[in-house]
Amino acid sequence: MIRRLIPLALAAALVPAVLSTAAAAPSVVFAVPTGHAPGGPANNQTSTWEEALDLPEGACQKVNDPGGATYLVTAPYGTVIVKAGSDQSALAPNTIFSDVTAGQTVFADSNKTFVFDKGDKAISHVILCAPGLVPTTTPPPTTAPPTTAPPTTSTPTPTAPPTTEVPTSTAPAPTSNAPESSPSITTTPISSLPATGSDTQTAVLLALALIVGGAILYFVTRRGGH
Repeated sequence: MIRRLIPLALAAALVPAVLSTAAAAPSVVFAVPTGHAPGGPANNQTSTWEEALDLPEGACQKVNDPGGATYLVTAPYGTVIVKAGSDQSALAPNTIFSDVTAGQTVFADSNKTFVFDKGDKAISHVILCAPGLVPTTTPPPTTAPPTTAPPTTSTPTPTAPPTTEVPTSTAPAPTSNAPESSPSITTTPISSLPATGSDTQTAVLLALALIVGGAILYFVTRRGGH
């Protein structure tokens, strides 16, 4: 009876240790393949993938014979290429993973099932490329550079030339050689002459003469009429 209880006691003591070890073991996070590529010597070179991904020289590094059928990625990479151990027997010699984060596990998906299973072959080498499938380019600035407006100075209005008047010189009146005409003599009628003493007498005499002459003319014409 005691002999039967000893193995049971040992098993009960080992169970917590096994459970704690299982809990401490990290779970495997597999990256999902994003594509496949054929084999061949060219695809085994990092320069081929740098050119295909439009990456600068030295952006890809190669890890030969990592051992096993899986590979743990310890840093983020834009592209990871996993090569199967045999080109002839693999349906997909190269498996491509994009945007792999640190802690993910990659594998040679040689049977193209996109999951890690028993049909996948061991890994020949791994090519790690950064920063990604498309090279990182600095986008152009979104703010347009300030445009300097041309000066808004208006064209000065041309000023009219000063209107300086030309002095007009008065031409001297032409001098005539003709003799100057004597001033006209204004005759004053007798009736407007001042009544002086001698003039009054003359006027009286003239008046009498006119009366007498008129009377004579009257009688002569009257007689002639008869």
